[in-house]
Amino acid sequence: MKRKVINLNSKIRWIDGKSLPSEELKKIAQIDNNIPKEFDPHWKPNKDKNDRRIKYYKKLTDKDFFQVLYCESEICGFHIIRDTGNSIAYISTLWVDPRFRNLGLGKKLKEKGLNWAKDSGFKFLHTSVQSKNVRMNEINQKNGFEIFSSTYRLTL
Repeated sequence: MKRKVINLNSKIRWIDGKSLPSEELKKIAQIDNNIPKEFDPHWKPNKDKNDRRIKYYKKLTDKDFFQVLYCESEICGFHIIRDTGNSIAYISTLWVDPRFRNLGLGKKLKEKGLNWAKDSGFKFLHTSVQSKNVRMNEINQKNGFEIFSSTYRLTL
C-alpha cells in the first residue's frame, strides 16, 4: 500500500460525524466493518453489519463523540466514543487509514477524544482492543489505560 504524503497543517479537516450525510456514513460503516478483519481471521464483514453500524451512528447524540478526519477529500480517520451512562464513556472505534499512519493522526484523534471525555465529566473511559492489535494496545497504555477485564475465545 503506497503511503500518501500530505501537509498536515493545510490538508486536514475535522468534521463532526453526526452531521455527515448518509453516503459518508456508509463509507465509514464499510471501513468500520472491515477493521476487525486485520486482526481476526474469523471475522466476516457483511452488509447487515454495515447497516447496523449506520443505524448506530445515526443514534449518536450530542452526549456522544464522533469525529471524522479528512485528509484532502478522503476519510483518513475517525473516532467514536459513546456515553454509556453511570459516568462511563466507551470508545467503540478509533481508526486511521494505513496510508496515513505514523503521522500523529491517531494521537490527535485519541487526544481529542480524551479531552472530550474529561470535559464532559466522565469518570471512566472504557475500550476493547483485540490482543493482536499491538499498536492500539500500546497507544492505550501510553495514555494511562489499564487492563480492567479480559475476554477469551475458544474456537470450536
